[in-house]
Amino acid sequence: GESYMGWTTTGVYQRTLEAANGADSLVITNLEVNPVYNITEEITITEGENYLGWTVSGTYQRNLTSISGCDSTVVTILNVVAAQGGDEISVIDKSTQFISLKKGWNIFSSYVIPENVNMDNILEGLKTDGNLIIAKDENGNTYEKLKDGSGWTNNIGNLEKTKGYEIQVNASCVLMIAGSKMELPLNIPLKKGWNIISFPYEGSIDAIQIVQPLINKGTLEKVLDERGKSIEYWRNRGWINSIGNFAGGEGYKVYVNADDVLEISNLYEKTTSVPIETFNTQHFNPQYTENGIDHMNINILNLSETGLTSGDEIAAFDGELCVGKVRLTDRHFIDDAVSVNATSSNKFTEFGFWEGNSIEIKVWKEALDKESISTPTVLDGVNLFKKYASVFLTLNNSANEIGDGFNSIEISVYPNPATTHLTV
Repeated sequence: GESYMGWTTTGVYQRTLEAANGADSLVITNLEVNPVYNITEEITITEGENYLGWTVSGTYQRNLTSISGCDSTVVTILNVVAAQGGDEISVIDKSTQFISLKKGWNIFSSYVIPENVNMDNILEGLKTDGNLIIAKDENGNTYEKLKDGSGWTNNIGNLEKTKGYEIQVNASCVLMIAGSKMELPLNIPLKKGWNIISFPYEGSIDAIQIVQPLINKGTLEKVLDERGKSIEYWRNRGWINSIGNFAGGEGYKVYVNADDVLEISNLYEKTTSVPIETFNTQHFNPQYTENGIDHMNINILNLSETGLTSGDEIAAFDGELCVGKVRLTDRHFIDDAVSVNATSSNKFTEFGFWEGNSIEIKVWKEALDKESISTPTVLDGVNLFKKYASVFLTLNNSANEIGDGFNSIEISVYPNPATTHLTV
């Protein structure tokens, strides 16, 4: 509902201004438009209990500020029912969790357990609003619309408190789950290979602190979040956390090399990790939506030797399709490394890489407005696309410019020396 310089939609905008000394100045604006949420919840409590201090049946409205700073309206329909015949009135820790979902793919979990844990109940609001496309668990079981359009089929069953779930929506929206807060600590069983786990914690905690017990035991191989950011071991650098914090409402993909158990505690130190801030790219525009899915991490070391600078961009291509990109910042050069998170194609997603295809790296230099192909040197892994995999490489300083056929050309001129006319 707001505008900036007359712009109202997310995008990259360019203006040429005249400086005080008469010189031209170029201003590039990366504009992100955050959604405003209007949410209705229905809560039932017993006489003697309260919800947010309210004890009488009725409709209540709260105006809140979302994490992005936008106004949000929450309407609560409160039902107060009588206690059952002479039983003691028990006070239950009731809560409502609001999980923000981006258009496209997300991974969600909950620290709230509703009375009805069936996926039909959990996803009802998204279905009613027309936002839900599909949800699936770590085993590939789905909650999706029947092909004949007659309804929805639930092959997942119930929401499990130790599990996370991938979900695809057709617009930015909010998943609301009302119920009782989960009791911690909670043990999450991990089977050898990939798991999608919950993070049933109200708040956020440094992700390394959560998985450190698995690192200490030598069972952890890799962690991925819904954006494709990772926790993994980099050669000569140790464990690198590009996720930052685990946050309540999100789920995470965890790969272990043996069966194990991860404990989610209620006694974490209040530390936070600040990941590298990412910015929208100006030149490379991939066609996948928001987070993407089933990522591969293309980890680039020795960034200072590439000839690139802050503001330049690196992208991963599968043929003509851009499947991952990053805009370089000063922090990347301090770390002398950067990761490109590439998204894959599957039967649910139209745009992304196909496994087994070669990875092509392109760079764009902002100062020259030049795009070029860079030939990588592989340090670890294979320079082929593969879901959930990692490849570690360096980029050569020299690159072949795209769209310029005159990198190396020999010219003969006569007569030599020429006067008023010459032939090339």
